[in-house]
Amino acid sequence: MYKWIIEGKLAQAPLPSLGELAYLRRLFDAIIVLTMPHEQPLNEKYIEILESHGFQVLHVPTPDFYPLELFDLLKTSIFIDENLEKSRRVLVHCLGGIGRSGLVTAAYLVFKGYDIYDAVKHVRTVVPGAVENRGQALMLENYYTLVKGFNRELLRDYGKKIFTLGDPKAVLHASKTAQFTIELFNNLHVSEEFLIGAMAQSLLHFHDVEVRSRLKEVFENMEFSSTSEEVLSFIHLLDFYQDGRVVLTFYDYLPDRVDLILLCRWDCDKIVEVSSSAKKTVEKLVGRKVSLSWVDYLDYV
Repeated sequence: MYKWIIEGKLAQAPLPSLGELAYLRRLFDAIIVLTMPHEQPLNEKYIEILESHGFQVLHVPTPDFYPLELFDLLKTSIFIDENLEKSRRVLVHCLGGIGRSGLVTAAYLVFKGYDIYDAVKHVRTVVPGAVENRGQALMLENYYTLVKGFNRELLRDYGKKIFTLGDPKAVLHASKTAQFTIELFNNLHVSEEFLIGAMAQSLLHFHDVEVRSRLKEVFENMEFSSTSEEVLSFIHLLDFYQDGRVVLTFYDYLPDRVDLILLCRWDCDKIVEVSSSAKKTVEKLVGRKVSLSWVDYLDYV
């Protein structure tokens, strides 16, 4: 059954049975569904059934044991925030009510100003084992870096602009670009000012000139670095297929080199090939040779 993360406002739960929906509707007004269609009763029709009960539904299908995408965490945080502002109670569920759900509720606490460790501690006090693997924890760290770099209203404004574009592929590519930028520069321990500028440039990574122009209004008066611009040309290649197959990147610093390991859903041989040919900018930043390889994400976590 559900557990309150914020008493009387935000809860998380395992996948409910169809017979429990009428009862849950008396308690909750909105619901975030994180399960894949094959995990749900009646597959895709499950969302229609929720809506027929009067729930406002946000469906963010995410495979079990995987983290949500960076921008999906922003989308869920905005959804929760807007509902709570209207005194509407929100339920978050995945299959077991621990991993994916815990990531979303912890991310919302981060969005509201919690330190990352306090957010995870709070959620795990209520739901032991929440944010259940290293991959989900790493994505939460990325999200914490993003939220810490910009104020909440700016991120809400940005989110509303990109989530209404009607171009999920472009949004996913921008999400991966921002994520990989954070993962690289967090490992380099650059200044906060430089990191924020690099993140802002990555958040503008849309190929549509009109879209990019509209988004620049969100980041007015922000200075951008030519170095981070060069690095973005490399990071862009890590999402070469623009299908999100690289789940996370991991940097292992060795005495004579840095191993950049791509944690992938599917074959990443081509991504390693094209990225290896453009790694000089990163090598200049880290001050040593960079070696790229990939492993299966599920083998890593």
